[in-house]
Amino acid sequence: MRLKAVSGLILIALLLFAFLLSKRTVTENVDPQTIASKGNGLVGQSSAYLTAHSHNPVNWYPWGPEALSKAKRENKPIFLSIGYAACHWCHVMESESFSDPETAKILNSQFVPILVDKQERPDLDNLYMQAVIYMKGSGGWPLNVFLTPDLKPFAGYSYIPNVERFGQKPFKTVLNDTSKDWQNNRLELKRKGAKILADLQSRKEQARTVFKKVDEVATDEGTESNAANNSASNDDGKEATTQTQSTDQRLRVLGQRLIMDTLANLDRFFDDEFGGFGGERKFPNTGNMNLFMRAYQKNLYQVPNGRERAFHIFKFTMEQIANGGMHDHIGGGFHRFTEDYKWRLPHFEKMLVDNAMLASCFMNASLLTDHDYFVSTARDAADFMLNELRSPEGGFYTSFDADTADGEGMFYAFDKADLQKAMSPDEAEWFGKLLNIGSYPTYKGKSCPRLEKNPEVLAAQLHMSLPEFQSKFDTLSKKLLDLRSKRPKPARDELIECHGTSMAISGLARVFAGTGDKKYLDAARQAGDFLLTKMSKNGQLRHAFFNGKVSEDAFLDDYAYAAQAFLDLAEVDADPRWLKSAKQLTDDTMRQYWDVGKKEFTYSTAARMPQKIDDNFDGAIPSSAAVAISNLLRMELLTGDASYGVRARETLVGLAPEMRRVLSSSTSLLCDYDFAMSPPLEVIFVNNNAAQAVKDAMRKSAYSIFYPQKVMAVLDQSLLKQYPDFIVQGRKSPDGKVSAFVCSGASCRAPISDPAELSTVLKADNQALQLTSQK
Repeated sequence: MRLKAVSGLILIALLLFAFLLSKRTVTENVDPQTIASKGNGLVGQSSAYLTAHSHNPVNWYPWGPEALSKAKRENKPIFLSIGYAACHWCHVMESESFSDPETAKILNSQFVPILVDKQERPDLDNLYMQAVIYMKGSGGWPLNVFLTPDLKPFAGYSYIPNVERFGQKPFKTVLNDTSKDWQNNRLELKRKGAKILADLQSRKEQARTVFKKVDEVATDEGTESNAANNSASNDDGKEATTQTQSTDQRLRVLGQRLIMDTLANLDRFFDDEFGGFGGERKFPNTGNMNLFMRAYQKNLYQVPNGRERAFHIFKFTMEQIANGGMHDHIGGGFHRFTEDYKWRLPHFEKMLVDNAMLASCFMNASLLTDHDYFVSTARDAADFMLNELRSPEGGFYTSFDADTADGEGMFYAFDKADLQKAMSPDEAEWFGKLLNIGSYPTYKGKSCPRLEKNPEVLAAQLHMSLPEFQSKFDTLSKKLLDLRSKRPKPARDELIECHGTSMAISGLARVFAGTGDKKYLDAARQAGDFLLTKMSKNGQLRHAFFNGKVSEDAFLDDYAYAAQAFLDLAEVDADPRWLKSAKQLTDDTMRQYWDVGKKEFTYSTAARMPQKIDDNFDGAIPSSAAVAISNLLRMELLTGDASYGVRARETLVGLAPEMRRVLSSSTSLLCDYDFAMSPPLEVIFVNNNAAQAVKDAMRKSAYSIFYPQKVMAVLDQSLLKQYPDFIVQGRKSPDGKVSAFVCSGASCRAPISDPAELSTVLKADNQALQLTSQK
């Protein structure tokens, strides 16, 4: 009887499974038009990019267990498309192909279609972008990848047209060909996918092996000599000290060579006529600018007239960025890049991270050039973030789309008739000529405003004072902005990413430090509070926030950029939370993302990734590994704990061989090398009851000089018990004064309470550190 009962239960279970399977099959064979009407698997997703596709006839799935299990169960290839809300060509492909019922039939029947927002899953985007670049030599968004059911990539593309165009097959042809290939050559495609991922990993290891041998030849003599000296003078067996000194010696030799080789390589690609680097398209490349600023300040470019050359490269490029069409002269902020090498026609997306980086970069450049235009440009980027991307909770939204109902870029473009509607004929004539309205390049008959020269130069040419010129420019800009505000506005992606808001905090803190305008500090404080309260869960950071909900994932860039943001906030604000949070996040970064055996960072801890990935080299933003290393170097100085610096230097030395393969993408790591090789400069302010004007004067003195090898912090005398012990030891301000505790190299000065004295001391110390770093 018991056997019959068990058999009966098994039969019932099988029948139920068959019923559910038949229901699923019926659902999946629903007509694409019905899917479009009722919605697909993206209904209810938090991403603006995913929900925009939720009524496609394509039976999209989000990345997750349901879709991945279906692919394995049915042994179907996965069609993975990765994009983001501000991506123009993503919208084009959605309109042309993903909204087409005939295309949807092929996708639904032959593949498991998965759509991913790269802002939500940068780890997937990182891995499969590498794979497509490996297969095709280049990549972009939308990123379209065909995967085996076990997630191995065997074919990949960026945008695919719906008809034959640009020498590409139509999308439906690509789908049919891929489906046939899967049916006929399945084992070969599986082997190909596995080999691609294996090659990506082995290529990195091979590069490390080859270049490590080259570097070892150059560094072994000095390292062995140093080790021998240490051995002779340290008979008590302090092997850790010897190892650290050996690492430092190798770091210095490798760093000097890598920095020189990179500067020379970038110089070869520098456009002397129009500024910037490369060919047809021009990107702001703030990492390159930061390295050339260091090269100028510390004379790192050891070629004839190298210091002057470094100055020209960063100053001229940044003037072109500020003047050109990438800069929104009417509404503020910056677009992503320009489609032409003369900085005229922008690619019209506007991203939070670009504006955050440019705000900091322009403020730094202003210190080396005394260029007020750079300060106003930095403020312009910061104001755009505050006015257009700031959420009510204090975080910052991700981006603005390139497209509107009128077409790509039409929100930003003008013709002479637009000017005549907005202002008087004389004003339209003057302003149109100044902004090159009506000149090449035009976009659908309209032009994107740009300046030919800096406002100082233009004012002189027009026989106007600079204030007079700026007043007239601002008045007419407001009139054109009023006209523009009546147009359909680009959509805003209101996803809030942890690393993006963190970058905004750093940019705002830097602009406040240079200008003293409290609105930037207030916004940075609120955003810092947002990270600690809204973007954390159970004591851990989360990657994304949307409509009051946080994601479960976080990545290396979230932790690294958040720690950096709190370090930057601690430089300008005395709230004890910033230093505590910076240390906690730095420690969490090392615990969760640092591979002790390999002495390098991994980008994601997600178990469902087909293989581990890293983020060692710069892409659209500085590499998260470089930011994490910078945090370690800063934390070493603030805490006095040498273990932070040891791990930073070990990681840099370990990455050196691979950096040789991608010098132009290593500029952020090279800035870390320069930091690690430089004698440190530490400035700790202890505020007491002094007037705000005195505090402002002290801050201005500290930030009037460009010295990237420094660390700073601001403390409040009344809150000393709330700061970590490492930062308050031996620091107590005399009553009623603001005291600056300055340590350069291994020596510390007596507390300084006079702004003029502080400025003199820092200038002298900075000059001495420059000379030391050049030896």
